[in-house]
Amino acid sequence: MAFEHQTTVLFSQVDSVGIVFFARAFEYCHETLEAMLLAGGMPLHSILDGGDWAMPLVHAEADYKRPMRLGDRLTVRVDIEKLGPGSITFAYTILSEAGETRATAKLVHAVIDRKRFKARRVPQAAIDAFRRAGLTVPE
Repeated sequence: MAFEHQTTVLFSQVDSVGIVFFARAFEYCHETLEAMLLAGGMPLHSILDGGDWAMPLVHAEADYKRPMRLGDRLTVRVDIEKLGPGSITFAYTILSEAGETRATAKLVHAVIDRKRFKARRVPQAAIDAFRRAGLTVPE
């Protein structure tokens, strides 16, 4: 099951051609990640403000299917594609109001111990938060 977040394309997000600047798709994904963490009871600031672990981004890719334009209402859907021993791969789909795919993205986060900056297992508390937000966590 996926977590969904709605957003609207703003004037500041479009380029001179009138479509969403390509990097904004990653911003929509990160906004959705933050909303998902909040819905799961683990707001991002609780991870960043003194937690013993972090999940820095180590890979990002996106495919753009159709333009996103000023005023478009978008739904960003996130799923966990893969849960590795020390990483999480999130798969995103950005949809129009009519359900048409506008873009897809894949973001891979390493999971690290903040003090040693070394790989570690995904904390159970994070897995529990993902589930509370409605995500299906692969075994």
